[in-house]
This record gives sequence, structure tokens and C-alpha cells, in this order.
Amino acid sequence: MTTATIRQHRLFYAIWPDDATSERLMRLQAPLPGRKTHREDFHITLVFLGARSSELLPVFQEILMRLSKVEMTLVVDRLSYSRRSRMVRLEMSTPPPALFQLQSELIQELSRHDIPLQSHAEFRPHITLARNADAPGALQFAPITWHANHIALVESLIGAEGARYRVLASR
Repeated sequence: MTTATIRQHRLFYAIWPDDATSERLMRLQAPLPGRKTHREDFHITLVFLGARSSELLPVFQEILMRLSKVEMTLVVDRLSYSRRSRMVRLEMSTPPPALFQLQSELIQELSRHDIPLQSHAEFRPHITLARNADAPGALQFAPITWHANHIALVESLIGAEGARYRVLASR
């Protein structure tokens, strides 16, 4: 395969919520300003890989399958807003240590396979609810709790409506 025919994919690993959790997230985001995340696209990014060659997809899938089993309870209970990026996010007041351990294990596996990563800031797990948003007013809501047991390798597809996500592999 020539270099010109190798396809690039914008990839990341993420914790993917179940349908009931996605439904609760969608109801929470309804009154928010901005371009809302699609119901099928809610997630917590563990590691953003950026643009990668299709030749690496089997390696990324192998890494996914080698990770420890994902079993943790996540409680998203705090709304945040970034003026710089104009994003409304949902965060956890107390993320479980298992989430940080999983992210660390993933980075170690990528390193073991000599997969370079761009320098990344401190891991701040969140779910993006809306982009291109003005600051939301006060929003009262009950914490959303979900039993997370689904990790995915995901491709980000950029279109006219912004990014949409396609799960390439999961477990």
C-alpha cells in the first residue's frame, strides 16, 4: 500500500454510556444553549490519539482487548463551563480512582507499543453536553449515576454539523 492510499483516522479511547444513561444526559442538556452533543455521542474520553494511519487500527484494537475489565460506578454531578472553548460539560465531584487507573493503564499500553502521544494536560474526565455555547444559567439537576462497563475505540468524523463519532471496537 502506498503512502498516498493509507487512510488517516481521528481516534480516541472512551468510556461509553449505556442507553439509559445517554437518555438521562440528553434530558439534562435540553435547556442548555449551544450545539448539543448527539445522544449517540456522549462519552468520557480516556486518551485522544489524533490522526492515525489505518495500518495501526489492529494495534489499537489489540490494546483495547488487553485492558483490564471496566467495572466502575460514575456519578456525574457538576456542570462546568469553559469560556475559552465555549463548552458546557458535566463532571464528577469525586471521580473514582479506577477511572484514573484505567487511563494510566491505557497510556502504558500505548507506550509499550511505541505509540507516541501528544503531550496531554492533566486528565479531567467529563462529558461534553454542548459546544459553541454561551454560559448556562444555574441548572439544578439530580446527579446521574451509571455503572460503566463499556470502553471503546472511536473514530471522530468531522462534518457540516460538527464531529460525530463511530465506535470501531468495544468491550
